[in-house]
Amino acid sequence: MFKKRGLKMNIKPKYCLYTYDQIINEVEKVSQDAAEILGFSAENCKIMLYHFKWNSMKLTEKFYDASSAKEFIKKSGIKYILDDSLNEDTVTVDECKICKEMKDVAILTCSHLFCFDCWKSIARSAKDKLADSDVLPYLTCDFEGCEAPIPETFTLQLFRDPETYHFYQHMVIQSFIQSNPLYKWCPNKSNGCKFAVKIDNSEVEEVTCECGFTYCFNCHDLPHSPFPCILIQKWKREIDLRVATSDPDICEYKTQNDLLKTGFQELVLLEKIKDGSVEFLKTALKFLHNFRQKMLYFYAFSYYLQNRQLFKNFQYSLQSLMQNAANLLNAPYTLKLVRRIEECHFPWNKQLEIIDVLVQIQNQLEAQVKSFYEDDWRFRDKEIEKAMLECKY
Repeated sequence: MFKKRGLKMNIKPKYCLYTYDQIINEVEKVSQDAAEILGFSAENCKIMLYHFKWNSMKLTEKFYDASSAKEFIKKSGIKYILDDSLNEDTVTVDECKICKEMKDVAILTCSHLFCFDCWKSIARSAKDKLADSDVLPYLTCDFEGCEAPIPETFTLQLFRDPETYHFYQHMVIQSFIQSNPLYKWCPNKSNGCKFAVKIDNSEVEEVTCECGFTYCFNCHDLPHSPFPCILIQKWKREIDLRVATSDPDICEYKTQNDLLKTGFQELVLLEKIKDGSVEFLKTALKFLHNFRQKMLYFYAFSYYLQNRQLFKNFQYSLQSLMQNAANLLNAPYTLKLVRRIEECHFPWNKQLEIIDVLVQIQNQLEAQVKSFYEDDWRFRDKEIEKAMLECKY
């Protein structure tokens, strides 16, 4: 019914959501796929992929552009590589390079010998080492002048206690997410969200997580398309500096932002109710929440205009429509009211009235976005004006 009356439903997103465990599997899959193509071990491919910001296509292209694997490593500037000729770590009796005692020692890929007691001591101080690593979250050889990474398989053998093991595993995942521009964690920490998102291309701006939180992929703020991130960043700083102010744009922004937070809580609450009679309410509130979110940063746009009055009629009209829709939906809801399911039912004629108001809001927002791209706006801040022009073309 919403679609038939003219409301535009969400287009299939150009991104995928991943749980923490799925990210672990993704790291292993990407590394293994690269290993099969390049002929290196999966561990070495992790180092190479990290160097290429986990862009396997770019890694493969550079590899085949080189005349040999040795030339590829040299030209790519990869600092460390594991010696694949030593497939397994060998244990023998020899002098440990740290404690100088004759013990069972592990002969690793760099050929330096350390006993297991010393390795365990290194592992206990691993958190500091891993935090400073510029290769991967690998332990590195403790021999003076040698910074070769220690194989992951051996490192995991040293981390016997669950806390340290999970720390190491988390560092591996962090390196994958932080160095790969196509992946990011959900910024919603209020509910301990651990989902990550992978976008298809750099043009994706708005992401909606499994937890229900919608945000800008680039700056982690609320969605603000078509406006650039710099506008939002400057706007937030302006609000922080002007805590006590009567500026209409700042005051109205704060009001709408509070309503937005309340609306998100309502939606989270309603999603828990499995009753068909609230489906219309859920959908209508999602539209209203989405429209309020889009409207929020038009106040920032207005604030930096040289002639702010040009934008006022649009703002007043949109605020009025938003309030009308909220009144028709009896929003905001309280937990007590939502539990009374019968009060969430809307007769057919009222449903049509609500949808028509939502369509009006949608049309006004689209018209204003079109105006942003087509009209010649002038801003009080030259940096913002430059960023705005770049958004248009």
